[in-house]
Amino acid sequence: MNEGSSQAFDLLLRDLRLPGQSGAHCLGLRDGRIAHLGADADLPAASVRNAGGALALPGLVEPHAHLDKTYSHDCHLVSGSSGRGALCDAIAAMREYKRQRSIEDVVSRAERALQRAVSAGVCYLRSHIDLGSAEELAVLDAMLGLAQRWSGRITAEFTVLGNLADADGRAIFAEALQMGAVAVGGTPALCAAPEAAVDAALDLATQYGRPLDLHIDETEDPASPCLRHLAQRCIELDWRGPVAASHCCSLGFLPDAQRAEVIDLVQRAGISVITLPACNLVLMGREAQPTPRGIPPVAELLDAGINVAVGGDNVQDPFQPWGDYDPLAQSALLAHVAQLDGADSATLLALASANPARALGIEAATLAVGSPAHFSLLDCADLRAALCERPLRRAVYFAGRPVLEQTLSTQWLPTAMEAS
Repeated sequence: MNEGSSQAFDLLLRDLRLPGQSGAHCLGLRDGRIAHLGADADLPAASVRNAGGALALPGLVEPHAHLDKTYSHDCHLVSGSSGRGALCDAIAAMREYKRQRSIEDVVSRAERALQRAVSAGVCYLRSHIDLGSAEELAVLDAMLGLAQRWSGRITAEFTVLGNLADADGRAIFAEALQMGAVAVGGTPALCAAPEAAVDAALDLATQYGRPLDLHIDETEDPASPCLRHLAQRCIELDWRGPVAASHCCSLGFLPDAQRAEVIDLVQRAGISVITLPACNLVLMGREAQPTPRGIPPVAELLDAGINVAVGGDNVQDPFQPWGDYDPLAQSALLAHVAQLDGADSATLLALASANPARALGIEAATLAVGSPAHFSLLDCADLRAALCERPLRRAVYFAGRPVLEQTLSTQWLPTAMEAS
């Protein structure tokens, strides 16, 4: 668990708690990584801080955001009156917003999102960026600049979300990948030929050596073919790169035998499923009675050994009028709606940390020697309290340095009976 070393640490954090362990511990940090983890002790360090009994949690991962849309709900563009369903209305509303927005406005809203994410203990955020036209490459360029300015506090990277169905769309993809986008995305189910769109995404990812990060089957229609086709093609191609399939809502609407068949294909293909409960609880099942939950069968996916992660998706925009950038809160929400009452707290933490890191093909932050020193200190006693009570993050560390500190003063005042 710990590393013995006579070399002084850059920073020693004392008197902190670790998930699932009793007693006080200390963390020794050196060169942006955890160099020592053990029972609390006075060890040589350039700087020493007392954590005051706070709970240490590894850096969280937000695997699916939309920074180019975030906080645009105040534009009052959701009509809700077309009768086509919430997803179609939101798409139309966002199309109208794009006609009005400025790049400065988009960046300002996205920066607010990064502030919220860091304050929740997020060390890595992946955002999809709409690139339906060449003009929108300017938005990506501005987002890449924002990510660079924030790179000392959080790693923010981008997936291209564009038109896979024609040559012009694929050319925009190619330029975006050359500019610095890290993954190939898309929404095949919204294309006229969904299977062909999946194939085009695989071709692009192969051509540029990038991971796949797709919106898959965000629909209640059990006939939507994308997840099955994606899994079959990954198996046929012996695909080894990370493949993240977000949403996968239609999987929950399949009959038992067909659902089990698709889950088996997903497991064999090594595809990670990113479920987005807050947004899909809003968007799915608008017309059906009784109202379905609109999320994939998470318990069955976990039982099958599939890597499952949770994400926040849209935040306070036409697709999702509420929300925040706290993956731990999303994991707690998922535990309710997916009925994960048999899961332990460590599993729920992994849904928001190690699992999304694996889904995206990035190095996970862990509380272990050698890990990147991305972590937060929470004002609570244990992991269950962290999930249930949304405690204050007293401090957030990125690459071994504190990047945010927060304080909260609580005072219980006497009642009338106690005061008399």
